[in-house]
Amino acid sequence: MKSALKIALIYLFFGVAWIILSDSATEYLFGNSRSKELYIQLSKGIFYVVTTSLLLYFFINRYQKRLEEKVKELERLNESLEIEKENIKSSNQQLENFADIASHDLKSPLRTISTLIQRFQVKFKDNLTDESVKYLEIIEDSSNKLNEKISETLRFSKVHHYKDAQEVVNLSELLESIENNIQAVIDEKNAEINFSNLPTINSSKNLLHQVFQNLIDNSIKYSKLDVSPIISIDVKEIDNKWQFCVTDNGIGIAKEDHHNIFHKYHRINNNNQSYGSGIGLSIVKEIIEKLHGEVWVESTLGEGSSIYFTLPKN
Repeated sequence: MKSALKIALIYLFFGVAWIILSDSATEYLFGNSRSKELYIQLSKGIFYVVTTSLLLYFFINRYQKRLEEKVKELERLNESLEIEKENIKSSNQQLENFADIASHDLKSPLRTISTLIQRFQVKFKDNLTDESVKYLEIIEDSSNKLNEKISETLRFSKVHHYKDAQEVVNLSELLESIENNIQAVIDEKNAEINFSNLPTINSSKNLLHQVFQNLIDNSIKYSKLDVSPIISIDVKEIDNKWQFCVTDNGIGIAKEDHHNIFHKYHRINNNNQSYGSGIGLSIVKEIIEKLHGEVWVESTLGEGSSIYFTLPKN
């Protein structure tokens, strides 16, 4: 209200001053022969300025009140949004805690099953028929697959909660660390992982570790029978981004499956066999998009696959 009054008074002051000064100047230059006419014009001018000042004050004051109401409304909405934000944050934390607890509670019986099977095999190995051994192996294998699916589902649920913390990442050291983590699988499959001259980039080390480990695991998992997996990791600069490529000599992917492999729980069927849990590549997609990149596949069935993804340099 004070601002509206100030503007109206300033307008009134300058308007009246202009009328008086202009009429005084006219009377001085041309004499007072038209003094009555000038007086009438002066009165009209002052009346006009006063009237428009009042109207100006009214409209500015009205607009200012509306503006204040809008500001108060925005403040209320902002408070509501902050409350909702805290509620969502709390809900996400509860969901994450639930996922951890559920994962632990589900894995405990699986560990018990696996341990009992191993003890059973040791204790009764001389009394087991070939068919019994086969059934026990199926049970143990199913238990291990379920355990893997629980672990990957938990990792997928946590991708959204990872903070996109930028840090200096030496990719060669990162891949050496991954090799050490999965050395047992590499030795078992006689796999070969090739990479050299990888850059040091600014990104999230934890998320990239998950991406490369999932892609390497995937390449080993989808390798051909009786063929040692060979996995190559290359990178090149394209404009303002890095383009990575993880290539393998595995079973390949049929063209009709290219658009599905990054979907959750989608598994490739080859010769009536299903591989993996169907979550690994969906985790890769979620992470790459979180890091503002893109991911896609180029593959021919029976000839291996190449998974490409990009990351911004800055």
